[in-house]
Order: sequence, then C-alpha cells, then structure tokens
Amino acid sequence: MIAAGGRAIRVRALVHQIRDPLVYIAHHRVAFELVCDLCNSGRGWVKLSGEYLRGVPGGQADKGFRDTALQLVEMFPERIVWGSDWPQATEAVRPPAISMLNPLEAVAKTQSLKRQILWDNAVKFYGF
Repeated sequence: MIAAGGRAIRVRALVHQIRDPLVYIAHHRVAFELVCDLCNSGRGWVKLSGEYLRGVPGGQADKGFRDTALQLVEMFPERIVWGSDWPQATEAVRPPAISMLNPLEAVAKTQSLKRQILWDNAVKFYGF
C-alpha cells in the first residue's frame, strides 16, 4: 500500500528488467528481501527479461543473473512473467530472436513451468 493524499491505495508491483538488478539484489539482502516480500504479499511480480544486457556470457553478471533468476523462479513460480524486450532498441546489433528464450530455458526446467511463466502467469498479470 502507498499513502496518497492522506489515504492508502493498493498497488501491484512488477520488478521490471531482470538483468543487472538481479545481480544487485543477489548481493544486497535488503533488496532481495523486498522483492520476496512483494511476491509473498501477492502484489509483486518479477519480469524475466533483458538477459542480453547482462554482460559477457559466463561472466560474473551472467552467473548472478542466472542464480538469482533461478532462486526467484523456485520460490515464486506463480509470480514470474517473461518478456522478450523486443525490439531490443538499446542494441546496435539485435540478438537472434530465439536467444530471447535463453533465460527461460536456464531457469524453467519443465514444460509445465515454462507454460506457467509464458502463459498462465501472463494471463493473471495482464488480465488477458
């Protein structure tokens, strides 16, 4: 809840752009706990996207991204949505479209979990 003009307003939160912030929250307990609290409250969502922005594959940012994304998917599978960030306007050379699924493949090990993240959770969050 957020106070506005002397009254409380219910809000939903979406942690947007899981890339460097995931690396950040992995190393900052307070930030990680805040994300967990939002998800536990039923008002927080985490968007799994932007892996192409994380730096060198196999580097520290890559490991932080994967480790934290995996931890959040395991803890809150019903609060994760996926995004492609298409058309990747920040990149001089756009990554191959199929590579946008890499973060999902890395953390969602079953077909049912992939369906949940790609479809079921999106239906709930976006209200399709």
